[in-house]
Amino acid sequence: MTNLVSIFGTYNYRARLNCAILFIAPILLEMFLIFPQFRDLYTAIPVIIVIYAFLNVFIILTRMKGSKAFSSCYKGKLLPAQQYLLPNDENLDKITKQRYYDFFKQNITGWEMLEYDEADNEILRFKKNTHNKDMANSAINWLIAQTRDYQKFYLVHEENMNLAASYNMLGLKPYAILLNLVLLAANIAVLYFSFYPNIIFTNEYMSAIISTIINLSFLAFWIVCVSHDLVRKSGHKYAKAILSCCDSTYLNKKE
Repeated sequence: MTNLVSIFGTYNYRARLNCAILFIAPILLEMFLIFPQFRDLYTAIPVIIVIYAFLNVFIILTRMKGSKAFSSCYKGKLLPAQQYLLPNDENLDKITKQRYYDFFKQNITGWEMLEYDEADNEILRFKKNTHNKDMANSAINWLIAQTRDYQKFYLVHEENMNLAASYNMLGLKPYAILLNLVLLAANIAVLYFSFYPNIIFTNEYMSAIISTIINLSFLAFWIVCVSHDLVRKSGHKYAKAILSCCDSTYLNKKE
């Protein structure tokens, strides 16, 4: 497992390859349970080689599907970290938000948030809101660039990987559900056509039952656990983690 992480990198392993493993796990378990020949070492080796090649391609596929899924969660809206910085957002208390404002003013030339209220005319509010969104995006982009050190900012990278894994799984969700439904139908067919006194409770029959239970479990996981809400909650955790770096001694170190 350590070699796998070192080959693909921690981020790819946690955010993308884990999703690939979850996706293909039902197929691998089905092969292992239903077809005894796949338990043989000489058969397993070429299968492992094919899986390895598949995982390399899967990094690209998950990135494409995951990006679309991520965009669908925040269509027309700012990401949580940027949203937290807006003056009218209430996710952060005023004292903490002001401390973050002061931090960005000290580190980003020309950075400033504009206060506005309902008394401002519509055009003025629109201009101020557009300005603030640009400032929020600029601040978070700068903060991301400053927190790339994995060892110094471990929590940021941890939450970033969790967020990426959640939206990559969401991108794969339709395909994973379809795959498990196909496997489930195949197992039900095996059980139906094997329903004879001399076959019931044989190893093949029991393997089909176990495989069916596994398919149902994976199906429940993809339907219930993987959702837009999971991505949004992960996004909020990442937002709090990266914004808390404004209080980090590494970024506030005086020269």
